[in-house]
Amino acid sequence: MLDSLRLMLEKQINHAPICDASGVFIGLISTNAILQALIPASAKAEGGLSNLKFVGDGMGMLTSHLRDLAHLKVVDFANKDIPALHEDSPILEATLRLAHSTEPLPVVGKDGKLLGVISRRALLAHFLAQRTD
Repeated sequence: MLDSLRLMLEKQINHAPICDASGVFIGLISTNAILQALIPASAKAEGGLSNLKFVGDGMGMLTSHLRDLAHLKVVDFANKDIPALHEDSPILEATLRLAHSTEPLPVVGKDGKLLGVISRRALLAHFLAQRTD
């Protein structure tokens, strides 16, 4: 998992797709999922702590939690409920789905294999490049 985190930080991306050995899309890992795993359970539980100021800066605790997570696999952090966009979907569908999501949109072929990922930024850049003023 730490290798994936390092790669995401190096590439300055917040999400990365996860595929099985044959290239079939499984889900997305996010820096947010990793951050959430670092937070103490007492702060994540419903009705739990909403303020952790009493703990201090918590750097030691957080880095310790990160070390504890190192043995986990990247798939353990994956959001597997991300519906992928099919390669033949219209661009309007991609636009609508991205507008209602905080995550990028994986694009898969008919065989379920990942073809790529569309981000809001990339889609908007494409629209801007298509402008004819």
